[in-house]
Amino acid sequence: MSVLSLIRSFKDGFASSSNESAYISKTFNQYDIPSNLEEALNILNSFFSDTSKSEAMDGKNLIKLNFSLNYKLRETWKLWDKESLLKEWFKSNYKIDNPEIISQIIILVWHNILINNNIKIEEIIKSVIENKKIIEESYKTKKSFSLDIGYENGLFKTKIIY
Repeated sequence: MSVLSLIRSFKDGFASSSNESAYISKTFNQYDIPSNLEEALNILNSFFSDTSKSEAMDGKNLIKLNFSLNYKLRETWKLWDKESLLKEWFKSNYKIDNPEIISQIIILVWHNILINNNIKIEEIIKSVIENKKIIEESYKTKKSFSLDIGYENGLFKTKIIY
């Protein structure tokens, strides 16, 4: 599966056609649901070809990939389920049980491994949680705004533009 194909097959987190969605789900579902971060990273490494991994190393592609892959990880790995072993692992190790945060952490850890960036997982977690808070706070203002989601040094950077 190509990273760019996965990006193109999704629009705003939803598959753009039922055929593409079915293909991606069938391909991705052949892997077991991971029970910890290491298993999740191994699945991503198995799922994507070397060419796709190279594409994922580009920060601009990573931002786009985040929207499509984030959705697919939460759905396929059942991160919304209370009994999710992966969610339980994150909860017991990092006190995180939000599926959106978990899937984003997995993607950023995987990306930083690909680019040989020795950033600590604690920094990634802090960044993901801070970005989520920024977004949540912007919704509370009830003002019209847009999100500028950027990428810097292996992390997402979110800015609110009013």
